[in-house]
Amino acid sequence: MKVAFLRTDNFSQAVNTNVGGSYTHATGMVNAMRQLGHQVIFLASAWPLNGTPEGQTFYRIPYPAFPGILSEASRLYYNFRFVNRALPALRAEQPDFLYQRHSDFNCSGVMLSRRLGIPLILEANSSEVWILENWGRLYLKPIARMYEDAAFEGAHAITVVSEVLKQDLLKLNVPAEKIIVNPNGVDPQVFSAALNGRAVRDRYGLHGKIVVGFLGTFGVWHGASVLADAVGPVITQNPNVHFLLVGDGVFKPEIEAKIRAENLSEHVTFTGSISHSDVPDHLAACDILSAPHVPLSDGSAFFGSPTKLFEYMAMGRAIVASNLGQIGEI
Repeated sequence: MKVAFLRTDNFSQAVNTNVGGSYTHATGMVNAMRQLGHQVIFLASAWPLNGTPEGQTFYRIPYPAFPGILSEASRLYYNFRFVNRALPALRAEQPDFLYQRHSDFNCSGVMLSRRLGIPLILEANSSEVWILENWGRLYLKPIARMYEDAAFEGAHAITVVSEVLKQDLLKLNVPAEKIIVNPNGVDPQVFSAALNGRAVRDRYGLHGKIVVGFLGTFGVWHGASVLADAVGPVITQNPNVHFLLVGDGVFKPEIEAKIRAENLSEHVTFTGSISHSDVPDHLAACDILSAPHVPLSDGSAFFGSPTKLFEYMAMGRAIVASNLGQIGEI
């Protein structure tokens, strides 16, 4: 079968393009589709997988250059730009179904599905209305809700990464028979306990240290600040421990400043952003891997399924993780 993979958020504007859980998840899904014998083409505002689009069938549909204050208007307009530019490509490619990563203010997948008469599978990693209300800014809430409802109603099937997220969608009146719980996973051919991480330990001078690792984009729920708070007490008990923080993101400067202010810099290494292909060796350099996720700010149940947790497990290292939702269950 031929699958058209749609990504309709403005992720080309994001920090650390091609790095983070959304890219890892998309890459894993596409690799699995291909292993099952399916052909995958891509339509998005930027390349949606790890790596580069070389040798791939990729139709780039860029976002309009609206001023920041009109960002919600630009996302609304993108529905029509995306549909108008995607239709000729999809009619030429003739995919068997559409697979879209759900995004705010967007139901273009539904519009294309109806115009082409082919099914739409919607990958929902959250209610995007909830995300904007709690982690961003939302001015046009009734319109955002209308578009999200249209996307959920028009999709033929909706995949979610956790049982909690399924329950969240049920509360939004999505029929249970439409929802498929498909937790994140890992490729054991890439992440393996057989890796030793020696080159990474050499690079950062970590031989003889007990290395505690963290992997993430320093996002709202990643809990990097929780880990930073633990550095001092841990070092007091065992000065031979060293923290290896892999990744970059909006809260990284704040964490770095905290470590400097507490005179703990010699015990912490910030690698910055690295390519996904380098992640296994960095994890292999660690003795303990941490996933210090924090509860959601509004008190609702934790709906995530962090890809890092499955990567940690495949590495065969000790794991310290928050007892939240699916993380605690696993």
